[in-house]
Amino acid sequence: MGDTASRDGPSIAVEATARILVARPTARTVRAQRRKVEPVVETASSFIKSLIDGNDVVLFMNGVPSQPQCPSSSAMVSILHRLNAPFNPVNLLSNPRIRDGLKELSDGSALPRLYVKGDFVGGSEIVKDMYAAGALTKLLTDKGIAHYPV
Repeated sequence: MGDTASRDGPSIAVEATARILVARPTARTVRAQRRKVEPVVETASSFIKSLIDGNDVVLFMNGVPSQPQCPSSSAMVSILHRLNAPFNPVNLLSNPRIRDGLKELSDGSALPRLYVKGDFVGGSEIVKDMYAAGALTKLLTDKGIAHYPV
């Protein structure tokens, strides 16, 4: 019996310790742990690629559609509104990391930039020319983007 007690003694102690370590957390500790959760940090280029790939039409612009902060952004928004094309605006002024990452991805081309179905369409001048020639409407139609020109 002495052998059994000494043999069972340490295993019982280990089990007791394990129960303490795996004790059920209280509501207070769960709330504290939720506050400590940090968001996943992506690189600027992977975030930009996910925006471009995850949306049909993306306009990287200075400002927001209701208040563009440069004439080029204003022109791009006006064109997309005239086409009644749905688009996802990304304000480059609110996040300089995205602006810098976008310049790196496309070799420093001009801003604002329009992407349709993952493809770079162009900056303000190219988009204006495409709109005037009817090529932007054709591109949206060919890519299956619902739009209703005014």
